[in-house]
Amino acid sequence: MANRMIYFTLGLFLLICCYSDRVMAGDSDPLQDFCVADEESKVLVNGFVCKDPMQVSADDFFFRGLGQAGNTDNDVGSNVTMANVKQIPGLNTLGISLVRIDYAQNVGHENAVAISALSSQLPGVQTIANSLFAADPPLPDSVLAKAFRITQEVVDYIQKKFA
Repeated sequence: MANRMIYFTLGLFLLICCYSDRVMAGDSDPLQDFCVADEESKVLVNGFVCKDPMQVSADDFFFRGLGQAGNTDNDVGSNVTMANVKQIPGLNTLGISLVRIDYAQNVGHENAVAISALSSQLPGVQTIANSLFAADPPLPDSVLAKAFRITQEVVDYIQKKFA
């Protein structure tokens, strides 16, 4: 049985080698290395239509906003700076984006910063503080206190900031 399998494989290999001029594989159209978003296009597709490669510039691949601290002087004490396909058109069709989150209500003496990569080129923003402490109908204080290991008085204090 093993010999038959060896002969079959060898015969198949020889057949492919002898008639290789008749066997072709390949992509019918050339692949494009990049697809910079064309926000001006009226065509609607998943993502954005690709900009004409002759119109692409280096600025389509850079965003300087992640290097600057965001304004944390708000009720949440944080700021989210998005770097998605709207800010970096070169991210089009790559399915990634970045965010910088600045926090002022931390336990240290300086502001805290987090940088995160997301698996979407144009994600939405959902702030957990708004979702939990400004929920309608409101979440029970006892649940929030237990989840965050704080007192119900602190929960009430935080909820008043979102009222």
